[in-house]
Amino acid sequence: MLDVCIAVYFRFSASMGHRTVARWPNLIRKFSQRARLIRVGRHLPSFPAPFELSRLAVPLLLARGGGSIINISSVAGSKTTRAGLVHGTMKAALSHMTKMMAQDLAPRIRVNAVLPGAIETAALSRLLSRMDPSVRATMIERTPMRRNGVPDDIAPMVVYLASPAASWITGKLYDIDGNASADLIPKAVPDL
Repeated sequence: MLDVCIAVYFRFSASMGHRTVARWPNLIRKFSQRARLIRVGRHLPSFPAPFELSRLAVPLLLARGGGSIINISSVAGSKTTRAGLVHGTMKAALSHMTKMMAQDLAPRIRVNAVLPGAIETAALSRLLSRMDPSVRATMIERTPMRRNGVPDDIAPMVVYLASPAASWITGKLYDIDGNASADLIPKAVPDL
């Protein structure tokens, strides 16, 4: 997938792209080892990796005359729910980082973020499998589009933001959540 992103969106030459791709597994492993030091409970902060990968991509994008960075954050960063403190704070940080990077990298590099809601992925399936089956029905009921999202609901926005059609868009956060309510997943969290 990274090969496709480099070849299509960043328009690197094949040789440059393959050298870069060859370095990414080591880079990601090295960064993951560093990130373990800043674990918050069971959560690994979701903003250091995009920052580090963006930092490394910027010189390559500038060498090609510019480009686009698209972060995948979450609507959890802008909605307040009980028992969502750590996850929501991490996603809010990623969303704010997107806006700050857009200011610093303009005009040659555009930076935007897509903020998915409940997307039917393996992770959501695992979460819902540990809950009462009525939770999924409640989620659908609390979403005006009357369904959870699928990855294909997110991909077109990412493609659009990476394209020349979005050449005047930077620093924007796009909620793609079917207009779901903040209390999408019912949680019985007792008062302290």
